[in-house]
Amino acid sequence: CQEHADWGTRCQQLFNPLPPLSPSEQDLNPDRPLRVGYISPDLFTHSVSYFAEAPLSHHRTPAKHGAEGRVHHFAYCCTPKRDAKTVRIQAAVEAAGGTWREVSSMSELDLAKLIREDKIDILVELTGHTANNRLGTMALQPAPIQATWIGYPNSTGLEAIDYRFTDEKCDPLDTQQTHVEELVRLPGCFLCYTPADPDQPPVLPLPALTNGFVTFGSFNNLAKITPEVLRLWARILLAVPNSRLMLKSKPFACETARNHFLGLLQAEGVESWRVDLVPLVAGNTEHLATYSSIDISLDPFPYAGTTTTCESLFMGVPCITLAGDSHAYNVGVSLLAAVGLEKDWVAHDQDEYVELAVKHTSQLARLGVLRSCLRPRMLSSPLCDAPAFMARLEDVYRQLWHRYIQGGREGMLKQRSERSQRNREHLQRRQQQLQQQQRQRHCAGNLWALCAPGCPSGSSRKAPTHRAFPPGRNSTQGPLWPGVCEPVLLQSIRRNHCSYAHYYNWGASPYRSSLCTWRSSHGTLLAR
Repeated sequence: CQEHADWGTRCQQLFNPLPPLSPSEQDLNPDRPLRVGYISPDLFTHSVSYFAEAPLSHHRTPAKHGAEGRVHHFAYCCTPKRDAKTVRIQAAVEAAGGTWREVSSMSELDLAKLIREDKIDILVELTGHTANNRLGTMALQPAPIQATWIGYPNSTGLEAIDYRFTDEKCDPLDTQQTHVEELVRLPGCFLCYTPADPDQPPVLPLPALTNGFVTFGSFNNLAKITPEVLRLWARILLAVPNSRLMLKSKPFACETARNHFLGLLQAEGVESWRVDLVPLVAGNTEHLATYSSIDISLDPFPYAGTTTTCESLFMGVPCITLAGDSHAYNVGVSLLAAVGLEKDWVAHDQDEYVELAVKHTSQLARLGVLRSCLRPRMLSSPLCDAPAFMARLEDVYRQLWHRYIQGGREGMLKQRSERSQRNREHLQRRQQQLQQQQRQRHCAGNLWALCAPGCPSGSSRKAPTHRAFPPGRNSTQGPLWPGVCEPVLLQSIRRNHCSYAHYYNWGASPYRSSLCTWRSSHGTLLAR
């Protein structure tokens, strides 16, 4: 997270933190009700709102639970334009005994001062590096304990934020993804989903049973559907005869965008008649009803769906997801685990992803039964059990509060300093690894220089459709080592413990799958 950390350093230089609270200004009673604040600009019909609604409406407050109340929560609403969802969430906050603050017009400093006046103990921002965030307010450190959650699948980069809430599925203990914040792994899934209400169309029977073919689908943001994702999905379509793919996204209202995507899939061997590209629909009810047309959802990677996956499950459509090595990759794993689908619907490599899709399409009766019971199963699972989720979250808040009062401000500053030092050491090790990989790239030329003398006399081949060029060299500068023939080329690669990455057609050569892009055993790009 070097880029995030660099941004955080620059941001922090723009904001001088508020004066630290003195002991006389804080009630350090370890068991008193905590004052927890949430900052978000997404408290309207937005993906974050479906996960923010549980904490904003299910805290056990003194106003509602008397002596058993554990938290008095404050919602700092930075939403630029309110809608019906905003009104609903505000009503839920106030009905639960919380406090609603409209702060969208406030400056970062004024908002920080208001939070300080409200005597917030734990401040949680729900946006990260997305639109209309208030990371500047967080940099001012208005609360003694600060955390980030829900809205962004990576570090904020701000050392003023102490914690990042996640879980052991999204960020395992051995994760290599770095964060400026300390990770706090919540018990179970780190999210709690609240379905849209009253926009709840019924779950309809499995369409494959009447269509005579299986329809795969994804309603994720088009930016998540990369060429690599499309190639994998094309493999599924080619492996399941007569199957179809439905994609739904805003850009598909444009004919140019539709033609572009159809062209990408056609290049992978998928006929256009097997693909339905659907634009956005008018309302949320109509959006959810569109899931009645698909049998199985396909999760993109390396940025998995979140709200989209929950909507799919709610409409009875199970989702195949791919586990990976980062938080954004693994959100689907966490969601499916929460509803008990991890065993049969989580793949650990691309081949298994295809195998799972083929397997489930061969068991339509079983898939139909799962569809009919998936909504009640989801609603009774930990993913949608807001009271139980909030009881666990309040326990975590209490633990963080005890940790704070035991160490005080000095202890918190020491923790931030130690965390910063660990991050710097980790980044330094990472930079050393990158430098080593860079040296391997520069040594790539020696590999080809060694193998060229071994070419059989008079060997030649037709110029490749894709040529190889060393770092810093491009196709306008001519081919590299034109006398190297494929047999010696591949033998040399094997001798140097390189692994294949991508294969291209090298014209009329008998070695039609010869290598044009190489990666070392560490995955380092050597030449293109």
